[in-house]
Amino acid sequence: MLLKEDGKDITKQQFEEIISPRLDKNNRYVEEILMPDYIAFYIATAYYDSSEWENSYRVYINSACTIFNCEIKNFNRLKSKVKELLKTRYSLLIIEETPILKVEEL
Repeated sequence: MLLKEDGKDITKQQFEEIISPRLDKNNRYVEEILMPDYIAFYIATAYYDSSEWENSYRVYINSACTIFNCEIKNFNRLKSKVKELLKTRYSLLIIEETPILKVEEL
């Protein structure tokens, strides 16, 4: 059920007990599900379309993340998930991350 508007600001307790856990859950979903999927697509299309200049893996991830306008809480987990998606969904294997991202087709 949705909360009913009563015209008053929420209390600190309401925020901590109701709103904050929901926001945390939404942020986890964005970082764990949406971001890896989008970033893998972003890198794969750049690779297969030859439409992006060479850069490091970190720069590609940060560039793709700007669309989400949120803080990345666990960058290493995000990198790992993107690598796995590139491999399983796009048949791309990251062979070097820095200084320049190097990818090869499987």
